[in-house]
Amino acid sequence: AISAAAMTVGSAPQASSMALLRSAAVSDWEACGDAFYARELLHDMVWDHGGVVLESRRSTGAPYGGPIALVRDERRLVVVTSSTVTPEIRIHAASGRRLGTARWESAGRLVEWGWSDALELVVVDDAGRVAVFSVHGEKLREFSMGEAVARAGVAAAKIGGDSLVVLTYGAAPTPLGHSATAAAAASTGAIGSGNGVSSGGA
Repeated sequence: AISAAAMTVGSAPQASSMALLRSAAVSDWEACGDAFYARELLHDMVWDHGGVVLESRRSTGAPYGGPIALVRDERRLVVVTSSTVTPEIRIHAASGRRLGTARWESAGRLVEWGWSDALELVVVDDAGRVAVFSVHGEKLREFSMGEAVARAGVAAAKIGGDSLVVLTYGAAPTPLGHSATAAAAASTGAIGSGNGVSSGGA
């Protein structure tokens, strides 16, 4: 992975100033407009390309170069073996180093997953069941969005910060087949840790 550092020379540098900087710049710095950039090696990439086939996996990465989670994409046809019946979530550092593995034991379909602000992996299935894992694959907690959501089914979900919002199917379908009923789970701390669940119409 490469990091870029920038050094600006002012919003409107004179031609002579730029020429002086260009002549004095060391080889590690490259001019780009009115700024100079240098690349630094942060770490070597250690991805096991033989064991990670991204085309058949779903992935979600935490912001700012955080961990990356991978799971088999159930929407694709694969040869079913004893190891693929229960989906395995693999968690890697951005460099590719394996941080941990978790078993996602839900019988439902994965609707949405992502990382919270606390770097916890949140996984939502189509029945409104939510599992929360650590960066090492340890299951921290599990909760349900409620019976009403389970009966209606989850059409879509969104994870943001330390909040989770789901959109359910309903009795009166829209042209897209979704209802106008939403249910939300939110907390000031970690998702699912003393959260409140509420629902309302849109």
